Amino acid sequence: MEGKIAVCKWARTMKKPLLGVCLGLQAAVIEFSRNVLGWGDANSQEMYPDGTRHVIIEMPEHNPGQLGGTMRLGKRQTLFKTQDSKLRQLYGNVDFVEERHRHRFVISLL
Repeated sequence: MEGKIAVCKWARTMKKPLLGVCLGLQAAVIEFSRNVLGWGDANSQEMYPDGTRHVIIEMPEHNPGQLGGTMRLGKRQTLFKTQDSKLRQLYGNVDFVEERHRHRFVISLL
């Protein structure tokens, strides 16, 4: 995981595009949290369950500890909170998108 985080830092600092999907997105969020937000102890609840600052957490609607057919499946609405988001622009400047997700963890930058 730390190697993936290092790659994310390299891509960010060298201004290289990075498509972070699933675990890659977790690594990118951890790297950004540590090196841009200054949260040196940022980590993922999946990789580091005893960590002190989880920026990736188990989804509240998931039953922790139960694997198998317990992933949240199907469509979920994602709201854009800012007008100038690059991702929002890629989706045509809409207020929200509905996409299919299949995972147990979510970003939490609280």
